[in-house]
Amino acid sequence: KYFASEQTSQLLIYSKKKYCLRYLVLEGVDFDIEKLIVLISINSIEWKKIEYKYYIDKDLKIIIEINIPIYFKYIKLNYKDNFYITRPNMKILVTKFLGLIVSNRPDGFASRIWAFLNAMYIAKKTGFKFGFVWPRFDDVGGMISKKYITIDSEENIFDKNFIQNHSYTYSRLPQTHSYDNCLGPLSLKNIQKLPFYEDYGHLVTCCIPLYELIFDIDIQEYQYKLRQIWNKLQFSYKYLNIKNIVEGIYHKLNNHFVAIHIRGGDIVNGEHRLFIMSSLWTYLYPLELATQLIKTLLGQKIKIIVFSDDDEAVEMIKKNLIYNQYNLENLYFSKDLTPKYLSIEENIFFNFQLLSKSRYIYGSQWSTFKILAGFLGECRKQEAILDTFTYDEQYQILSDNLRSVKTNRSYKAASCMYLYVIGRNIDKDKECLIKILRKGFRYDPKNLSFKIKIIDLLFELDVVKAECEIKNIFFEKKYGFIELL
Repeated sequence: KYFASEQTSQLLIYSKKKYCLRYLVLEGVDFDIEKLIVLISINSIEWKKIEYKYYIDKDLKIIIEINIPIYFKYIKLNYKDNFYITRPNMKILVTKFLGLIVSNRPDGFASRIWAFLNAMYIAKKTGFKFGFVWPRFDDVGGMISKKYITIDSEENIFDKNFIQNHSYTYSRLPQTHSYDNCLGPLSLKNIQKLPFYEDYGHLVTCCIPLYELIFDIDIQEYQYKLRQIWNKLQFSYKYLNIKNIVEGIYHKLNNHFVAIHIRGGDIVNGEHRLFIMSSLWTYLYPLELATQLIKTLLGQKIKIIVFSDDDEAVEMIKKNLIYNQYNLENLYFSKDLTPKYLSIEENIFFNFQLLSKSRYIYGSQWSTFKILAGFLGECRKQEAILDTFTYDEQYQILSDNLRSVKTNRSYKAASCMYLYVIGRNIDKDKECLIKILRKGFRYDPKNLSFKIKIIDLLFELDVVKAECEIKNIFFEKKYGFIELL
């Protein structure tokens, strides 16, 4: 509705509903843009002035383009100097929604799903519309092998109606910043007032608990709501059937088992292994430690399911236990419980859903997959390696079992890298650490990170020996060494 007053040089526009302003266009105007003052209000009592930086004067038009969320029921146009007012040809463009909260991660299942659920949670709390972008894994590239990390298409995972209502995968949403943005640290109450990260709203890519980023989120309420969102998520018939299969297995195990989650495949066998000693060691669960844990739990007659992204690792664990004549009556491997007709991508979802049913989860120091599964499911407690074994215990178990536990060269090399990190943490002498590194290099001679660490230690002990080591590696593998540095 318009209310015009020539005496006060004002024009007032009123709407019954609250809207988010995007554009205000005045056509056929030929006065100085600085004579116009635009005010907006929700209640007609408190008014906010639109800054001149949003004004565009072009071809007898005044265009006000807003790129931050501004909500209104009232718009007041004031003209300075009692400028004579007539009702202009006016267009007011508002957003269909208060804004979009868009989940957009391109990586593996758990990280992508956690960001997805976080975006849904924020959308429900703020009144924004939830949306998601679901890139094909083939588009991601990088060092990640599809053998270990892959993900199904949105068409296979989600219900058609859900996709129709929330997917922006093929909408070509502008993305002017890198994908790794996340909302935080901030207040949930203030998200509506933030300048939009993109024209349409905000991206959410954080795959950690939101209460670590947004200070006014209640931990228990967040976990309850996230579980609720997950359980009510509109999956496709195929994925709902996988959930039903998992329920059947869960009941056969009397609704009680503990899980051991061994991440290793992509870390041990791919290019990521080059960075185990610098940052990725927290993702690794050496098979020697896993075998020791299984032996301990078998002695307590607890039902155990072992989860791993590498079937070869599972077979090596199984053979070691059989060789040592352990009773495996209460030991299960998720690969043996998985229906054979499932695709690789469906298998990932099956493992995630089954892992979420575990009462207790043992795993590496960090894995988004196992942390989120426990967070969404029946898990009462998650126990990382350091909760199970102290650094000293880990060092002793690895040292004692590096030969006796039969694994392949890749896993032996990975265990040596892990042993080196633990040795550094408990201040083992440098000569001892160099021996560990040289042993690891013999297992994996293409992994020059061993040489880098050896040279670092030699510089602390004997500069001449360090220079000799550099000379030898430059003669043999100069370019690979420099590239890794």
